[in-house]
Amino acid sequence: MTIRSITMDELLAKFDHCTRPAIQMLPRKQPTATHIALFENLQADSSALGARTAVLVGPDNTFKTLEEIDGRHLGDLPSQRQYAVAAVALT
Repeated sequence: MTIRSITMDELLAKFDHCTRPAIQMLPRKQPTATHIALFENLQADSSALGARTAVLVGPDNTFKTLEEIDGRHLGDLPSQRQYAVAAVALT
């Protein structure tokens, strides 16, 4: 799966108004981060379809590079897995 590049506005539009301020604060909390990656549940028959998570990527984070998250997922159960689909460059 290819991780596409998106803008911060496009990323924020994927989340509700309550979550957006926390996402905007992520780069300030981790200034060495290079990207914010968008993970999303893509399984059509899952009750978790469309569930999303924003994850920081950078040298001081669990995921160090975009290449490292390409094809990876969050979550153990197949119906709850969220795959890296897009990323915002912070630098």
